[in-house]
Amino acid sequence: RMFAGFVFVSIIAVRSAAGFVVPARGVASVRVCGAAEEEATIDEATALAVSLFKAKHGKVKEGKLFYATEPQLVATFDELRKVYGDAALEMVRRNPSSLAYRSKNFAPSFAFFAAKFGDEEARAMVLRNPYLLAVPPTGYASAEMVKDDTMYLSYVIDATRDYGKILLPLFFLLLSTPAIEAVSGIPIRASLLATLTGGSL
Repeated sequence: RMFAGFVFVSIIAVRSAAGFVVPARGVASVRVCGAAEEEATIDEATALAVSLFKAKHGKVKEGKLFYATEPQLVATFDELRKVYGDAALEMVRRNPSSLAYRSKNFAPSFAFFAAKFGDEEARAMVLRNPYLLAVPPTGYASAEMVKDDTMYLSYVIDATRDYGKILLPLFFLLLSTPAIEAVSGIPIRASLLATLTGGSL
């Protein structure tokens, strides 16, 4: 169960970092209104957060995932700031799609993260891996079930942020190697280790 949760969060993080859209339970499919909708006055941080989202998802067609009105984006960012404070804008920089996640999940999911790791550690963890904002508070692979491996993975995501597309194939190879060995009977890891060390099986 712990491994399943690790794989779930890992796939969200790595696929998202590589530029894939991940329709997780924590992602809201939102609708946009017409361009003539009147815009409210917003502060500089909110304006920047909205522009980051639009830069990534501005061409998404109406009715599709990640299609949002500006008021919806503003409201989501406001909720994100209520929970994560000044770190919210950096989270959006690292993961603009977070403004299309279900904002009602932010506070309860953070409560579970904080109960496990403490407030400051939980905020730092989500800053390193803002794809955790998509994790629902309860249910399968949820914040309620968070384990230490989620914290460890946040450091991996942070350290490899700029290399997601390169590391994606390697990541899935590492996850699938035990299954490949079981089916094929070929000791892939042992063979690779022997090659690298100059030893024998």
